[in-house]
Amino acid sequence: MELLTELEEIEKRLRNEGDNPQVRRDFWKIVGKIKRMPSSEVDELVLHKVAEIRKNLLKKKIILSHKTGAILFSLDLILAYSLFLWISLYSNLEGVLLYIVAFPSEALVLYFSFLTGRCLSSLLSGIKFEGFYMYDPLEFGVRIEYVSYLKATQGKRTLLFGIPILWEHIIMISQVIILWHYKSPAIWIPLAFLIIMLPFMLVIHKKAKTGELHRFLRELKILREIKRKSKRVENLYKKQNP
Repeated sequence: MELLTELEEIEKRLRNEGDNPQVRRDFWKIVGKIKRMPSSEVDELVLHKVAEIRKNLLKKKIILSHKTGAILFSLDLILAYSLFLWISLYSNLEGVLLYIVAFPSEALVLYFSFLTGRCLSSLLSGIKFEGFYMYDPLEFGVRIEYVSYLKATQGKRTLLFGIPILWEHIIMISQVIILWHYKSPAIWIPLAFLIIMLPFMLVIHKKAKTGELHRFLRELKILREIKRKSKRVENLYKKQNP
């Protein structure tokens, strides 16, 4: 029950000190410790206590359920993708005007491909979402159902953050292939995004310590730690039981 005691201490500090960076750091250290443990070794009370504290730290109101968001964002992606292709292939726009008109529609494609990628990652990993909230006036955030997140294997937690990145790139590659086939000059728009996306995400990861790539690399690091530990235990067992 050591973890539960530590979490209760975090709750006490939140009541007495309020939400501050040090309390948050200490809380996330406990979460990191739990992620490195087999889920079978973590008491259900601990998981629910973590979820409760995290909910108190993330106070923004959910405005879309997971199901509603998934349907809405998928439809928006189809519309934005179709609009971009129509502008690029059938609008008869040329030169600078083509790029001026096509660029905003491509920005929408990327925006909704990321959100649909998140919904897809929930489906494939089995980790549930509570819903979507406004992270800022122009960006949706997703609230993970944290008990299911911590109960999942570390591989699935890594998958949760890797799939949106992969899905965005698949969408851009499909655009490049279609526009290359029809020899559209608008091919440079998705191609440019495709080239700069990962370096940009890497800068956000390094400088701001946030973003989907940051979360993916964090979970991947934990996954590697778990695998190395498992390998050491396996080798030790083989030595003791030749």
